[in-house]
Amino acid sequence: MLKAHRKLLMKRRVDLVKDLEPNEIVGYLFQERILTENDVDLIKAEKTRRSRAELFLDTIPRKGPKAFAEFVKILQQNVGTRHLVGILDDSHMGSDEVDSATKKHEQGKKIEATAGSTDRYPMTHTPRGTCLIINNKEFVGDISDRIGSDIDAKNLKELFSSLNFTTRMVKNASVGDMKKLIWELASMDHVTTDCLIVCLLSHGVSGKIYGSDGELIHLSELLNPLLRCEDNPELANKPKLFFIQACRVSKVVTVDASEAAKKKIHSYEVVLHGDPGCTTKQTTPNEAQESSELFVQDVVAPMQANILMSYSTLPGHAAWRNFETGSWFVDALVDVFNKYVSQEDILSMLIKVNDAVSKRVSSISQSRQIPAPIVTLTKKLYLKV
Repeated sequence: MLKAHRKLLMKRRVDLVKDLEPNEIVGYLFQERILTENDVDLIKAEKTRRSRAELFLDTIPRKGPKAFAEFVKILQQNVGTRHLVGILDDSHMGSDEVDSATKKHEQGKKIEATAGSTDRYPMTHTPRGTCLIINNKEFVGDISDRIGSDIDAKNLKELFSSLNFTTRMVKNASVGDMKKLIWELASMDHVTTDCLIVCLLSHGVSGKIYGSDGELIHLSELLNPLLRCEDNPELANKPKLFFIQACRVSKVVTVDASEAAKKKIHSYEVVLHGDPGCTTKQTTPNEAQESSELFVQDVVAPMQANILMSYSTLPGHAAWRNFETGSWFVDALVDVFNKYVSQEDILSMLIKVNDAVSKRVSSISQSRQIPAPIVTLTKKLYLKV
């Protein structure tokens, strides 16, 4: 959808939310392939008309260049919504704004077409794109804080800011907050985006990640707005990078200071040698089978091309963290990228990250860790050119 149309929807949002009943129009938009079946189900699942309207207006701006016209068309055809057409008249935008947005959109398409003839992703814009860092350090309930996570967040922000990304850092986000942040990121104008980055730092279990409210959300549900390229035509052929620092174990336990004292272990050592939100028990055969399946199933939404999911550890294993230097994974990633980003593509650097992390050993449990990137990139990606 053109930026001018998005602005118009935002400007008229109050009026639309007041009277719009999405249940009357989502069927048509699904038939015209503007909305997906999942979009329709999520909208209809909302309990009130207002909440359905709010979610619909969060969703429709991400649905490509035809979405606005089809939305207006169905409003016109439906007697119950016809009165809303007037407030979405294009004349409210001004011809100069529409022309400018159209030219910008076409320019972005030409850049993408040119990029398709090379074996590298183009990195031509300043800024390159957005880097969103969600740093969940403190949690409600009996889930322990992730001491050292602030160091990871700071180092990631400095790294990607130095690489010309617009970096946004959010601390202690609930599940609802995280979903909203991803939706907002997906809804941005990405015509001049070269690359998109999301860093998730939190407690986790197999396939899921914790919000600061102590609730779990499946990664596929959280990241779905950015994974479905048909919902984001401006991002379809551009690399989308996800760095996930979280455990991928079967369940979460709490290690508190009193337990550490009984074992005559300083709390520093507990965190140094394991995430206090993660169990380090032996994996059972059934869990091992589940873990191997989750290696490719953690994100069950349709995996499109041009995606990198860089997990800090394999399924079924903990992701270790240090009070003073941060997590093993982020510490190695930032160090390797700073050293080699001017010379090597991202996959070559991630191999070096794997090597660096694999050489670290817990002096208490003798545990090791190996990161687990999943890659559907179709070209080489150089973050610094």
